[in-house]
Amino acid sequence: MTPTSKSEVKGRGGDKLLALALAVAALGNLILPETAQEVAGFDYLYLALGVLGLMFLARLRNVFQAPRAWMWAFAVLISAVPGVFVGGVTSYGVMKLTAIALIAVFALGVSSFASVDRGASYFVSIALAVGIAASVLSLLVGETTVNSRGTLFALNPIGVSRVTGLAIVITAIYAIYASKRRLIIVGAGLLATVATALTLSRGPLLSAVVGIAFALLLLLRARKTGTRWIVLIAGVVVGLVAFGITSGLFPFGGDLLRGDSGRGNIYDYAWHIFRGAPLGVGWGNFYYVGDFLYDGDDAPYAHNLYLEVATEGGLIALIVMVVVTAAVLVAGVRRFARKPDRIALVVLALYVYALVNAQFSSDIAGNRMLWVTMALTAALAAAPEFRGAKQESIARMSA
Repeated sequence: MTPTSKSEVKGRGGDKLLALALAVAALGNLILPETAQEVAGFDYLYLALGVLGLMFLARLRNVFQAPRAWMWAFAVLISAVPGVFVGGVTSYGVMKLTAIALIAVFALGVSSFASVDRGASYFVSIALAVGIAASVLSLLVGETTVNSRGTLFALNPIGVSRVTGLAIVITAIYAIYASKRRLIIVGAGLLATVATALTLSRGPLLSAVVGIAFALLLLLRARKTGTRWIVLIAGVVVGLVAFGITSGLFPFGGDLLRGDSGRGNIYDYAWHIFRGAPLGVGWGNFYYVGDFLYDGDDAPYAHNLYLEVATEGGLIALIVMVVVTAAVLVAGVRRFARKPDRIALVVLALYVYALVNAQFSSDIAGNRMLWVTMALTAALAAAPEFRGAKQESIARMSA
């Protein structure tokens, strides 16, 4: 075995480990039962971050070869600083600031891949496996909450549906590209759709519809697949939307009530806070600036990424977040236009899925799936043939 081939094998092994660490960090808070969140006495997130840190140190050269893949994350981090000084820092605020710092860690970790395309493929495979496994387990051994919502391992139904929703998006795109086992892939997607619908969570199902529709538009533009399959998948998407509206899963507006995922009144409240304090009220202080309660319980965050950033981080943080998320999306579209391959489309669709879902549920700390898919999209866009193709070319010349 030549030195180059040894290096290639080592690179593949490192990329698999890195992809696993990213998947654990992105999905652990959504699907891991509380009893499984520690491994040998260590928190799963610390273990994942430790792997990311070690891979970053071992592959510094890779990271600095493509600064555009991670500079956006530091723009977000810097824009969060004013929010530290406009209000007192609560423990919840510290958690949010830590989560914002982790965005940069994820971006640097993704940039450490020896081959970004290969690493992204590993990550998508893990996400698909977890999504299908969660779907199967939900249908076989799942539980029902007091509000008749399907769940698994007594987890938050929304978290479970955000994981099963990943499988819907991935299988839809895989079905279009597949030349074999297409029926199996479609069946897996339908299984994930049923599992997601049973949670009665609108956000993930609607986000999956948007992610798939976005991918279909890119495919039509690139003319990379047969029209019949696009029409078929589009029909399924339209069917999901129709089912959601007629069944009440996608009602418009609605109050935030216990056991419900309506967001109408909390959005109005967040907008009212932002208009009164355009510089923000400080990270973690959303609840403390008023007496907003719902059904005797607290509403500690805005349940919308942009409103959360606006109310707590202020106008500067909001502008940066909007510009950065849009810029990464545009970069991902351009990347697919240059090299319209399956993995680029899947990652971009997952980013859209996570971004849309972030407008309905969770906070900055809980939206780690968004930050990881965003980092993958940015890394693929910064270097479509980055390192992987270059190393293969060097290997051929050295052979």
